[in-house]
Amino acid sequence: MAKARKIEDLGYDVLTVPDHLTDFFAPMPAALSAAEATKHLRVGTNVLNNDLRHPVLVAREAATVDLLTDGRLQLGLGAGQPAIRNTTRRGWASIGEALGSSGWPRR
Repeated sequence: MAKARKIEDLGYDVLTVPDHLTDFFAPMPAALSAAEATKHLRVGTNVLNNDLRHPVLVAREAATVDLLTDGRLQLGLGAGQPAIRNTTRRGWASIGEALGSSGWPRR
């Protein structure tokens, strides 16, 4: 957890962990470990893939981690983006194409 301490020492406020089924750590235990290694750093998930988890268990786990970190959990939830994932290899402009828009919303 030296990386978490270094991130805090550099002045960052939040460390988030991705939720991918690859060679990354599981997000909640990693966030909890990062919080344990630091004093003030908020920890959390980039976006938990809620399609892989029962919502009651996510709520229970998040509440536990939030309690154990003295309220430092920052929870991100989502359903994934399979339609966009294949187009982003060409860059951010492709997201607008995938969504059927010309880019960022205009006011």
